Amino acid sequence: MTEGHGKGEHLALTAVILPQVPWDDLRYLFGEIMYGGHITDDWDRRLCRTYLAEYIRTEMLEGDVLLAPGFQIPPNLDYKELNAMKVRAFQREPRTPGARTTQPK
Repeated sequence: MTEGHGKGEHLALTAVILPQVPWDDLRYLFGEIMYGGHITDDWDRRLCRTYLAEYIRTEMLEGDVLLAPGFQIPPNLDYKELNAMKVRAFQREPRTPGARTTQPK
């Protein structure tokens, strides 16, 4: 951050300079820098790049990507909305077959 600029000014300046998400840069950051030390061979690197190409893309922000069949990426939420979703999830009945919600008599 340049001297004399606050965080808000820096973020606004970044948004002007980078009007679009730098997906290639993010894939490189996650795949080569953050995870790269764990890659053992060329096949592992190929698998890592394939996953990153599938999941780290524009559609991810639009909610059009499934992480697995029937498991969609959560929507963009602020902290309060996310916390409310977590509370609701724990209040639902369990979906595990045979799971009981009450003790047997």
